[in-house]
Amino acid sequence: MTKRLRLIISAITVAATILCGCTSFSGSKEESDSYERVIALSKSVSEMWLLAGGSLVGTTEDALDLDDMTEGVQSIGTVSKPNTETVVALKPDVVMMTLDLPSHKKFKEELEGLGIRVLTVDIGSFQDYDDAMRNFTSVTGRDDLYNKNVLEVKERIDAILEEYNAGQRSYKTYLFLRVSATKNKAMKKDYFGCEIIDSFGLTNIAYDNSSLDELSLEAITAADPDYIFIIYQGKEKEAMSVLEEEFTSKEVWRKLSAVADDQVYMLPKDLFQYKPNARWDEAYRYIYENLR
Repeated sequence: MTKRLRLIISAITVAATILCGCTSFSGSKEESDSYERVIALSKSVSEMWLLAGGSLVGTTEDALDLDDMTEGVQSIGTVSKPNTETVVALKPDVVMMTLDLPSHKKFKEELEGLGIRVLTVDIGSFQDYDDAMRNFTSVTGRDDLYNKNVLEVKERIDAILEEYNAGQRSYKTYLFLRVSATKNKAMKKDYFGCEIIDSFGLTNIAYDNSSLDELSLEAITAADPDYIFIIYQGKEKEAMSVLEEEFTSKEVWRKLSAVADDQVYMLPKDLFQYKPNARWDEAYRYIYENLR
């Protein structure tokens, strides 16, 4: 078998496994060599690859300020509008992306049509992060970074949950709102922030509640959650205006249990909008400290 054929087979295997949420790298020299020129199409994926000891030749504008960013890395455009010509010109061995954005799904098809290898890395929980980092570090040969950025983080998460469970644990309800200038949404099981909150035994009122699929204040009032968590998406000032206009300015909003008990929290973007990566334990700690 030729080296080229081995690489083709390896690429097909890796791409297939990542698409189902789990990667499978053997860490062989051939695979390591095929990851020398990597482009990542989001801040989160860029950070994960850097945390695994990898380097980048291209990334999106939002990721350029990451600590330990590769010197000389080039911007390939924004997250929502990556530039095809720039990506092609960088001659990547692989382009890493998530499929969170509809535009990325189209971009993936475009790149594959040009013969460029694409790997999707979708993180909906800490376990997904663990799986991806295990595979990344197997390619880079940096088991020490897997220990530091995954296993040690997991130990801290377990300690937080153990501390919470040892106390007076109460089983209450919550609503997780994502607010933007164009659309408000009740977040559900496919959102990593909900997975974190669920770990503390709270029940999301949007699960199995079709009345919250089309979000309305009437549906929220009927469910009356004990906690409300809010994350802004996009331009924050515009999102804040929408939140006030459609929710917080209403008299019925102020009568909600979560509002009356001062249990409404604006979540930090770096932990709950972007994937927290090596800071997953900080996200768990943030929720823990606000539960009472």
